[in-house]
Amino acid sequence: MVKIEFDLEDFKAKLIDALEDTGVATVEKLKLDAPVAGGHLQRNIGYNVEERGDQIILNFNFPEYAKYVEYGSGPRGDGTFTGTPALTESFIAEIEEWCRQKGIPLEMAGAIAKIISVEGTYMHPFIRPVMDTKFNDILLKNLKKSFK
Repeated sequence: MVKIEFDLEDFKAKLIDALEDTGVATVEKLKLDAPVAGGHLQRNIGYNVEERGDQIILNFNFPEYAKYVEYGSGPRGDGTFTGTPALTESFIAEIEEWCRQKGIPLEMAGAIAKIISVEGTYMHPFIRPVMDTKFNDILLKNLKKSFK
């Protein structure tokens, strides 16, 4: 008979270390693959590891508009918003910042925001490719390193 014993707290600590390392490495890949307009998206990709009862959860965090970058947004055509960013002050402020960085006159920000809200945007997948093709390898590598 073979008996294998685990110290639960040690096991949990190693798992958390592996998930922390996985979070760091995955965020690096996501930032490399994210499209760059003003850099706000890249600067605001993050992760956290949290314990909830018996669960240990690795969460990835993105700005709210990342879904529009990932999936694009379809046009509505009548100026209302279905799947497109609303013409809020914060959305226009983000477009203004992008204009500043690109050397586009700030007066154009409202018009650009309106065009995006009416016509939509093209998709630029950067989350799914990392999660579908790289995440498992990153996780496995870090689990092996943590539990060697």
